[in-house]
Amino acid sequence: MTAPKDRTRGAASSATPSRSWPAFLVRARVWTVLILGVALIGGASLRLLAINGKRVIQRDEGISYLAATGHQGSYARMVRDRASPYGTWVPVAEWKRFFRAERNFCLATISRDLAGNDKHPPLYFWFLHIGVLALGVEVWSGPLINVPIAFLSTLALFGLARCVLRNSVLAAVVALLWSFSPTVIPSALEARPYELLALCTILLVWQVIALRDRSGPIGRGRYVLLAATAAAGMLTHFHFAPVVVGCLVFLLLCPRSERGHRRRDLSVCLVIGLGCLALPALFPRCYNVIRRGTSGRQALMPDGRELGYRIDTVLARYAGFFHDYADVRTARNGKVTNVIMVGVGCLLLTILVHSWLARRRDATIWLTTHLGDLQILYFLLWTAATNIFLYLMFISPRHAMQAKYPCTVWPFLAFVPVLFARRTGRLGVVFLIGVAGWVMFDGVQYVGGYRELHRTLWNPQPLLATVERIVVDDVRRDIFPRIIWHLPDEAMILAADPNYLLKHPEEVGVVRSNALYLSDWTRRRWAQPSIANVWSPRYRREVVRQPLWGSTRAELLQEVGGRH
Repeated sequence: MTAPKDRTRGAASSATPSRSWPAFLVRARVWTVLILGVALIGGASLRLLAINGKRVIQRDEGISYLAATGHQGSYARMVRDRASPYGTWVPVAEWKRFFRAERNFCLATISRDLAGNDKHPPLYFWFLHIGVLALGVEVWSGPLINVPIAFLSTLALFGLARCVLRNSVLAAVVALLWSFSPTVIPSALEARPYELLALCTILLVWQVIALRDRSGPIGRGRYVLLAATAAAGMLTHFHFAPVVVGCLVFLLLCPRSERGHRRRDLSVCLVIGLGCLALPALFPRCYNVIRRGTSGRQALMPDGRELGYRIDTVLARYAGFFHDYADVRTARNGKVTNVIMVGVGCLLLTILVHSWLARRRDATIWLTTHLGDLQILYFLLWTAATNIFLYLMFISPRHAMQAKYPCTVWPFLAFVPVLFARRTGRLGVVFLIGVAGWVMFDGVQYVGGYRELHRTLWNPQPLLATVERIVVDDVRRDIFPRIIWHLPDEAMILAADPNYLLKHPEEVGVVRSNALYLSDWTRRRWAQPSIANVWSPRYRREVVRQPLWGSTRAELLQEVGGRH
């Protein structure tokens, strides 16, 4: 009787640790439970601590809450038509109604408003709408919804790592590095879809690798789950498209030799494609959104200074996965450190690829068996290359290298220290413990700095209590929500763009005593002095030295001879 064919021969060579790796560390389940528990509980706790200390919303969060409450379209129409409360003295509460959900489960309205005014698909905003119905609209509402998503992402990354590494302890370390990374944590602290995008990326890659390595037939349920994951990713963010393309290239360029396996790889590609069709089916005007997102980009390269800035930003962002440099990117020693860390990372990748290929000199063997570590290296290089290419070619905007944007890269970057450590024998244990300790310490330090930053923010409530009227010269949906978020509901406010205010000096001039002028005029330096001149010489202007929420300039206006 012929012995069954060993389908895991290629896997064994790539997944079996070196003989010098301590056996008790490899096989002890208690280490897996301990490390994974720290990753799950510790990561969630850090995020909750940061959310608990959060006092202000970030710029894009105002857009998210407008969308989640079903008011993004009505807000845009109000600004476009200059309808009330635009350009009218009204209580602040009249503006805040745009951030209250007045209808339950208005998912169609959310999708329609996004298609007409935004650059994102609707899935995350549907979830945020449900969260807003349950929690209300608070500073912590959106981030609190992201915490369970991050928890699931950590579990999913553990499953992906165990599928690739065939070692639960090392898989738990990968999850730990991702959960505590100071570059990953900020994605959960903002009401934006990037945490959900990372989860969809991990789930899709996990399923693609697991289905490719599977020897038996694939059940209908697995295909349904694969299609649902592809659909969820496309409905979360358009940055998921490069991940889908990477999975298709992976399956088509690394086929199995047997006819049945090739046919199954093609069926997996077909199911992924069918799942992606859910985007136009559930979001019919997605093509308008894609066109809007790609319009206005710089077609030609600007000057060398801009390219140099972008290169420095890329180095700082990718080095920051293991250590948060904050604003050190602009410092000379910070740039040198970033170059060194990224250089070391590229060296580690080169060593990993070389050692992997050295054990597989016959291409027909390693392309038709379990690919082992090379699978993760492929997805790391694919996602990082597409992210960096789009940024350095000026297809992505200047701000698109913030920590949240390369969120499809970070899960695979967490594998690099583990893959390197398992090939260095006993020294790998020391190396991995050092890297894990470094990342955990830096994650805790980041959260501490985040809480301290928000704690030391100046509280303008005593000043606002003495103000009778407020003038704001910027109603853009990413600026204005931050300005009015904490203003008293009963305060009278006049909000409009600078051109409107200049054309209606009679409205601007009626501010009475003790008024406050808030301006985000960094892009409109010509307008701010002209508006301020409306109040001269009747009012004395005093610049508020402390920054207010969302405003770059604040002036306290006091009528000459009026109340003080």
